[in-house]
Amino acid sequence: MGTVRDLPAFYYLDHLLAVLEDVERVHGGALGEAERVLIEEFRAQPRMAQATWARMASRKGRYFTADQLEYAEIDRVDRQLGHLRESGFVRPLEERDVAGWLAACTKAQILGVLGRQAQPPRFAVSWKKARLAAVAAESIAPEDLLPEQGTYVQEREAPLAFISFLYFGRYAEDLRAIALRDLGLIRTRGHGAKATARFQTEEEA
Repeated sequence: MGTVRDLPAFYYLDHLLAVLEDVERVHGGALGEAERVLIEEFRAQPRMAQATWARMASRKGRYFTADQLEYAEIDRVDRQLGHLRESGFVRPLEERDVAGWLAACTKAQILGVLGRQAQPPRFAVSWKKARLAAVAAESIAPEDLLPEQGTYVQEREAPLAFISFLYFGRYAEDLRAIALRDLGLIRTRGHGAKATARFQTEEEA
């Protein structure tokens, strides 16, 4: 394991753009329509919106509040989320997302959801998170489970996973491998390293 590096403010965005360029150049024949659209529309975003989505894609999970995306280098994250929402990179949390969102919550968050109900179901603080989440899902209407604070769902996981597969050789629904590499914590192919296409077409991949 390497030493954590001191990196410039938008290192993660510049490296993501480099990865997209590399995948397009080396594996262009294997890219499907969804991957091509993602790359094209991501490049069309304002730089601050690009940085916001790059931050999301470099973290675990797909549910985020604006507060969780507050970084010193990103101006007006709420505005950036608006850009991303308009172009389909994120969307607000909906009732259909409740089960997945609960599974991603911490125990403290689930206790908060249960505690704010007018007529909360029977539960014990000592219960494990999975049991608390199950009680919430089974006993409370989905619309009452939605968090009070605006929460966004990261979209385009499937094309992102395929791009990750082409670049790293394994599927992942986020780009944490890039973040860990940039921090010097894992080794992957570096920028500028010569690469050859493993697949010539989308069908081969």
